[in-house]
Amino acid sequence: MPAFPWQIRARILDKYPSLKNKETSLNVLLSIDDGREVGFDGEDNGGAVEYFENLCLSRKRDPVLVLNWYAYTHAMSQAIPDPGS
Repeated sequence: MPAFPWQIRARILDKYPSLKNKETSLNVLLSIDDGREVGFDGEDNGGAVEYFENLCLSRKRDPVLVLNWYAYTHAMSQAIPDPGS
């Protein structure tokens, strides 16, 4: 069974203490993650938080920079209208 959002937030802040002052960006990450798909048997298929953590761990990237980039690109993708619509 996937963790609750407040459990994920606590785990992320525990793992990356430098994010304590990035509440807005962390909220964006958690709201993106909220849309992930969970299998019928409760199997967690990853999501935005897993992607974020993989980016941070893959090359020892600064979690603040990764979170800022991820939140910004998501916000921009929501702000730019789709030309096909």
